[in-house]
Amino acid sequence: MSEDKRLTETVAASVRRWYDEHGWQRDAGSGLFRDTATFSGAGSSGSPGAAHYEARSYQDLDGTFGAGRYFIDAASGALAHSEYIPWSSEFSARICIDISGVALREARQRLGDHGLYIQANLAQLPLGDNSIDGGVSAYTIQHIAADEQALAVQELARVLAPGHSLYILTGVEPTLRHWAYRLLRPVLRGSTYKGKARVEALYYYPRTADWWRETIGTLGLRGEVRTLRLLRPNEYRWLFGRSTWVVKWLRALELALPNATLAFAASALVRITKPVVPQRDGVSSEPQRDSRHPRAPE
Repeated sequence: MSEDKRLTETVAASVRRWYDEHGWQRDAGSGLFRDTATFSGAGSSGSPGAAHYEARSYQDLDGTFGAGRYFIDAASGALAHSEYIPWSSEFSARICIDISGVALREARQRLGDHGLYIQANLAQLPLGDNSIDGGVSAYTIQHIAADEQALAVQELARVLAPGHSLYILTGVEPTLRHWAYRLLRPVLRGSTYKGKARVEALYYYPRTADWWRETIGTLGLRGEVRTLRLLRPNEYRWLFGRSTWVVKWLRALELALPNATLAFAASALVRITKPVVPQRDGVSSEPQRDSRHPRAPE
């Protein structure tokens, strides 16, 4: 086995272990999943402003995902945010895929019969070509080994039907705010993240917006990269405390200037669209769909 392959498998195993043993376990004090309690606005030391800010960014995506037969939730986790649920409302079924069996059991509790639940790795999706009409992958690519991230995006594109889009929510390495974050990082992490060793045990390798654009182009896809949120939950709390009044104006800025603010953003929304292949006579048509789809486990 090559060194790169061994590293990739080690990363996948460590991420699965982190979520099985920690991330998707409940916090005794708040009742939240520990992943949510650690990273989310809902768990940002009780800041209603940070929670509202994050929730609004997800609610603003309602109606974005279209409609169709199958909606993929790639690395669905436990569907910890209720704002995620409506995204697949116009689809016949939501296919939840995750490497964590604990996550999928929790997701089933929330989604019920609307979902199909499959334990699998994003780099090897057990789905047919062109079989998905839409979907999302939220904060997932950043936890995949660096040399497998482009492959995971390629797999998502493979299963996506031509003419349809899939959205990736991800942390990004912003260019213009990087120097400021380096200075403030010790303060921000120390003020919010509980269990620093636990946080640092989770593999995290975010990419720049330029990497996303290059990957989209290399794979022959269309798409865009734009700001999802300018601030992390702990940054919001550090700047604005418990206040909620600024959320309206912050979201207005992010929605009005999604490209101009990207250099300062903490998280991005990446759209990938699979183009329809033109025939030789100039008429566009969709390739034959692979009708295979995974069955929900008993």
